[in-house]
This record gives sequence, structure tokens and C-alpha cells, in this order.
Amino acid sequence: MHLDGFDDEVGKRVAQAATQAQTSVSLQDLMRTGKGEYLHKTFEDSFEDLQENHSATELVLMQVAGFLRREMPVRLAHRIRDLERVPLMKDVASVREVRDLYITSYLELEEFDPIIRTPEQEEDFSKLLENVYERHSKVLVQMARGAYEYRNLIRSKKDMEFELMEETHNFLDRFYLYRIGMRVLIGQYLALRQPPVENYVGIVCSHTSPYEIVKRAIDDAAFMCTRKYGDAPEVIMSGRLDLTFPYVPTHLRKFLSLYLF
Repeated sequence: MHLDGFDDEVGKRVAQAATQAQTSVSLQDLMRTGKGEYLHKTFEDSFEDLQENHSATELVLMQVAGFLRREMPVRLAHRIRDLERVPLMKDVASVREVRDLYITSYLELEEFDPIIRTPEQEEDFSKLLENVYERHSKVLVQMARGAYEYRNLIRSKKDMEFELMEETHNFLDRFYLYRIGMRVLIGQYLALRQPPVENYVGIVCSHTSPYEIVKRAIDDAAFMCTRKYGDAPEVIMSGRLDLTFPYVPTHLRKFLSLYLF
């Protein structure tokens, strides 16, 4: 893979990483790992010795950090490959900026110690991931700008084929979906490093209430509607209002905010 602005060696490393499969992770996996239920699978023969020298929290953090050290470069490589292959859009300035940002993060993570076995390594890795998490926080805005630039580009091409447009839409759907996955994995790890919160394992709440989240979104929408128009329509919720389930509440809130506003 040739990446403009980077050495050929970087392109080879990214291409090699992109051939590896991304690991599927469920919410149940996140919760059970955060509780330490999979520690014996990672540390295997040295588990008992490690228990004598480290707390359960330290072991969990080292386990999650070790997984992310292996997984994140692979996921980033897949996104870099997609950004490099999407027709026309790959040449848009804002999209190229996103690609370069992903390459920078990939290189930083790949160059970190491949095996994390001490709390000191884990702490250094957490600082690196915090920087990556913050650096990528503006990707949505950059990609939105790129989509606008892309729209102007295709308007100048009267012979644009439908298949090309469909390929671009598929790329964007895939890009945003996998971006959410990366944000969840990093967010979960960073949350596990914070003091515990009741009913939470990292960012996953074991008793997420859709009623409470929707009610808050309705109240926010009603406030904005009343402020602008002087009134707001009544919203009636019905069904299992007491229902709860394990989920990431912040993602439900973001989805509803986008839908309502």
C-alpha cells in the first residue's frame, strides 16, 4: 500500500496489519472482562504468581491494555485502507487529513511495547490512548467537511455512475460504524481506570433505563421548542417503562439528540 507523505515501509506495515481480522467484542465481553472474569485466559500459567503481586484492578487494566495494544493497530489499519481506497473521496483534503491522523495514531500504538505486563507500562499506555481518543474526537466534523467537499466534486462530474455513489455510501456507513466500535473500546478502558460507579462496569450500565433516557431527551426538546415557538407538543410514552438492560447510556443519549434535534 502506497501512502502519500509516508515512507513505503509505513505502507507495508499498514497493509500487513489490515490483513488481520478485527476481534468481535460484545457488551457482555466488556462487562465480564471489566469484572475480571477472563483474567485466567490472558495470564494463563502466570496467573497465580501475578495475583500475589498485583491487585485485581491492576490485572484487569493490564489485560484490557494488552488487548487494545494488539487490537487497535489492526482496526486503525482497516480504516486507513478504506480511506485510501474509496474512489474520489480519498482525494478530498479533509478526508486525507483524517487518513493522516489515523496513520499517526497507528504508528504511535504499533511502536508501543507489544506486551504489557506491569502497571507502569499500563499507565504509559493509558496516556497514549487518552491522546489518541482526544485526537480523534473531531473526526466526525472533519468527515462531514469531507462529505461537503466531495459533494461539490461530484457535482462537477456529470457522468457519475450510480455504483460509485453506492460504494461511497457503503464506505461511510462502514467507517462510522467501526469508529463507534473503537470509541467504545477505548472509552471502556479509560472508564475502568476511574473510581467505580454504582451499576456501571466502565461505560456499560447494567441497568440502563430507556424510559429515563427518552424522558430526558423529551424534556430537552420541549425546552428548546418552547423557547423558540412558545409551546411544545405533548409526548406520551407507553409500554414497559420499568424495563432496564445492560447498555452504554451515553450512546443512546447521543442517538436521541441527533434524532430529535
